[in-house]
Amino acid sequence: MKQNDWIVATINNPSFSESDFRNIQGLTLNNTQLLSIDEYLKSPFITNNDLFKTENGDFSKDKFEEFYKKQSSRFGDFS
Repeated sequence: MKQNDWIVATINNPSFSESDFRNIQGLTLNNTQLLSIDEYLKSPFITNNDLFKTENGDFSKDKFEEFYKKQSSRFGDFS
């Protein structure tokens, strides 16, 4: 397990660019991970996060999967 997590970092800093994560937060490939989507789906930080809830307040796997795809691509750019 690495010190930082890409998905958590992007949720907590939605306006940051890849450069901001490097320069402001000190993220590198040596200290930052991107887990599998299944690993994140086990996390209450994800499943209880308002960002991924429907209007009814239920967790939306589809919303998270869409977010994950975008952030996976950004992590590729970061690397």
